[in-house]
Amino acid sequence: MLCFPSHGPGKVVSIEKKECLGEKITFCQMEFEREDLTISVPVDKMSGLGVRAIISKDRANWILENVLNKHAKSAKGIWTKRIQEYETKVNLGDAIMIAEVVRDLFAGMKDPNKSYGERVIYDKAFDRLVSEFAIAFDCTVEEVNKMIIDVLNSNYKESNTDIKITAQDDSDGDFDDDDIDDIVDDDDEDDKTMDKKSA
Repeated sequence: MLCFPSHGPGKVVSIEKKECLGEKITFCQMEFEREDLTISVPVDKMSGLGVRAIISKDRANWILENVLNKHAKSAKGIWTKRIQEYETKVNLGDAIMIAEVVRDLFAGMKDPNKSYGERVIYDKAFDRLVSEFAIAFDCTVEEVNKMIIDVLNSNYKESNTDIKITAQDDSDGDFDDDDIDDIVDDDDEDDKTMDKKSA
């Protein structure tokens, strides 16, 4: 398995030589199951393209403790510029940068007024991080999904931030408008219950 910056973790299917313009070039064929995609990359270009090995279990643990478990950076500046910065971080393929994007966008995912662009970036970053962590920890995507969300929730609880996203809220690992609607509906039900008690 290798990690391709713009696609995340992929399986090496084969290494083969092909003739291009009279020159024999060695290609690495990679398969990305989650995207239903297969690509061929010249072996001598892989380093320049940012293709790297999957992070180790120790590195994944370090990211959990030293990146995801730290306070998020406050959002500053124009949101379109922030989205570009987040997108750049994700597409560079560095696991630490991807984790920073997940951490910094996590708090806003329960806000129904959050921009669609930021939700899309969060989903992409979260998916990339979960996919790589599942390989590093040798466990299921569902287990990693819960692991990351538990760490993020714990972090925000300590910082007295009124937010709690659960694995149930984000059971498909893709926090989207459907999840937002479910949470808003749950909050409305809680409000109605409080009104009845106070009546």
